[in-house]
Amino acid sequence: MSRRAAVGDVESRITLRFTALVVAVLVSGIAIYVMADTMAAEVRLDATLRLRAERLAQRISRVPGDVGLPAEARIVSTEAVLIAGEQVREITELGPVEGFGYVDAPQGRLRVFAVPLGDGRSLQLLDAARPDVIDTLEIASVLLLVTVMVGAITYLLGLRFSRQALAPVRESMARLERFTADAGHELRTPLASVRASLDVGERTGDWAGAVGRARVELEHASMLVDRLLELARLDPSTLRLERVEWAWLSARVLEACSSMAEERGISVAIEGARGEVSADPILLERLVMNLVGNAIRFADLGSAVTVRFSADAIEVHNLGVPIPPDELARVFEPFYQSDRSRTSEGSGLGLAIVAAIAQAHGWPLDAASTREDGTTFRVHTRFPRRSSRP
Repeated sequence: MSRRAAVGDVESRITLRFTALVVAVLVSGIAIYVMADTMAAEVRLDATLRLRAERLAQRISRVPGDVGLPAEARIVSTEAVLIAGEQVREITELGPVEGFGYVDAPQGRLRVFAVPLGDGRSLQLLDAARPDVIDTLEIASVLLLVTVMVGAITYLLGLRFSRQALAPVRESMARLERFTADAGHELRTPLASVRASLDVGERTGDWAGAVGRARVELEHASMLVDRLLELARLDPSTLRLERVEWAWLSARVLEACSSMAEERGISVAIEGARGEVSADPILLERLVMNLVGNAIRFADLGSAVTVRFSADAIEVHNLGVPIPPDELARVFEPFYQSDRSRTSEGSGLGLAIVAAIAQAHGWPLDAASTREDGTTFRVHTRFPRRSSRP
């Protein structure tokens, strides 16, 4: 299973567990609510039934004879039904002579409240609209429908949230995969050269020359690994943003690039060294160093490299062989080297690191190159930092 598939499996498992938890809580809450509401309704209906029965019994006690019973009332003795309203005439079961009880009826068991009349008779009031047995099948169906709908919504939202939460993990996995693939691809050449140099030394006996060539290749491989690790470790979530002053950054650039510029007879000019920017100072320094180093490497001998700092951008400009238009869009890709750069020292990762640092800060990056105007790399620092999560 690939690392990305593993992350996707973790996302699904987290979502399923979250959904199961939410559904369980929801079902429990709905069940408790239904039970509590049913019990409360039963209590309210019983109180209403008692009050109506007691009032009707008082009226019958005050007015002897036929008082005109309601359709759901009847008068019974301990042996038989004496008088019954229209709705309860077919009910033959006597039921209680005092208090609450139930009687069997064609429509189901009915709730009954009986009030003794004092002469061996009892008044019964039946709740013909309320069977004793609650329709549990109907409640279960509604509950199941609600649960399915809530479960589906919870799963979709949970999957989205889990993907957002695991986005840094996915990005780290992607960086690790890129590092593994790039390292395997790029280290193959210097290691093969080391082996070839040692083989030549073994055949010719020129061990000094073989070891010297092998050392050069191993140094190149070591530099390549360092650059790959630097590129793989860039993580937007670990940025330490501070207010970085252009003056401090300018001094660092001049100090680090002076020897390289002197070797090629190139001068480095700093413009607009006032102001500041919110950035990770270490990564910002690396970004500018890589841009200036790249500009020095490909500038015409004896020309100048200009670094401009402004309120909304960092620009690095040089004069030299222009970058073809079809290559401008690819210069920030790892290991991409144009024809003009293949003969120079470099790993093909400098501008890729610049692009990764700019992306981590949420800064757009572009390049322009012509023979007349030279080559300019521009980082737009005014844009606010944004997360790179999908």
